Amino acid sequence: MFLKKIKKDILDTVFPIFCVGCKKEGGWLCEDCFSLITLSGKQFCPLCGRVSELGLACERCVKSSCLSAVVSCGFYHNPILRACIGALKYNNAKEIVPQIEKMIFRFMGKYSFMEKYFNNAVIIPVPLHKRRLWSRGFNQAEIIAGILSANFNLPINTDFLRRKVSTGEQAQMKNEDRRTNVRDAFILLNKEKITGKNIILVDDVYTSGSTMQECAKILRVDGGVDKVYGFVLARG
Repeated sequence: MFLKKIKKDILDTVFPIFCVGCKKEGGWLCEDCFSLITLSGKQFCPLCGRVSELGLACERCVKSSCLSAVVSCGFYHNPILRACIGALKYNNAKEIVPQIEKMIFRFMGKYSFMEKYFNNAVIIPVPLHKRRLWSRGFNQAEIIAGILSANFNLPINTDFLRRKVSTGEQAQMKNEDRRTNVRDAFILLNKEKITGKNIILVDDVYTSGSTMQECAKILRVDGGVDKVYGFVLARG
């Protein structure tokens, strides 16, 4: 521990870390900026975006949406939350993980409805293509899934879904292009171990929902999964 602290002190001196919100030196997210992240119980239909209790697919969309529900801790337009996700995803800021864990824990404590989806559930993070995983070094969805698993005693599995096609970044694409881009991009493995389960599908951000919907389709159609519920840090 002593050597680890010395190493950290040296790195902090040579490569100082600044808060993603106020830019104050000392850490990726200070307490003042953490308090500016609004955790919201307001949820929306996964498909049409209408306000929907518990994040469930609304009556109009329930037959069309492969996702039974999507729950988000907050909104991507919140600049602090957006910066936290960016720091984790693009800056390899592993030190921000405890702050993200605290945010998820507070959200779950404030809005416990997500726990309604935990019965007979397995957590699956949305997979990265092996080339993206190699270049980034980690999958941010796996980190978030690990937090859920550790805090709520749910099994996690990274071997059921595989991304077989490198789809690239979707952030700048239009919604229809996103849907086309991820079509048939995933493959299901170990089908016999997943049939009859409920799935908590985890990612960092839900924007158009094309990636999560495609994953859910594979899990339900090919895997015989009963329900697929999405969980994300932010909804775009």
